[in-house]
Amino acid sequence: MIGAQRVSLTLALIAFLTGIVYLGPSFWVERGTGEGEQLGIVETINSWGPVWPVMFLVAAVILAASAVSRRYVGYTHAVVAGMWGFYGTAVLMSAVYAEPPLPVLSGGIALGAALLHLAMIRVWADLGVK
Repeated sequence: MIGAQRVSLTLALIAFLTGIVYLGPSFWVERGTGEGEQLGIVETINSWGPVWPVMFLVAAVILAASAVSRRYVGYTHAVVAGMWGFYGTAVLMSAVYAEPPLPVLSGGIALGAALLHLAMIRVWADLGVK
């Protein structure tokens, strides 16, 4: 069970660091739009306020708290998987619809993180934890 807890805490750390990076300068997370380029979905959502940093930091806190207490870990991983899936889909849709097209690497990584969280639901369930 300690191994599952460590993996969950590592995934929480990844979400925390992603949130911290989003709080930094904008050039850390988005390339500047040149003249005539459109804003992507991720940038549009970010223009509403600090949506991404808050989402990642809240995900990190609730995931770490549930992993340490070993309560509702599966449910928490499901919520965090949805968050990563939402972010990854927004990145990929931005990349597909942008002119010129943008790289899709970060969207693929985010969807991979969502799959890791879905796998962790099964790991915790096999250990008898919800």
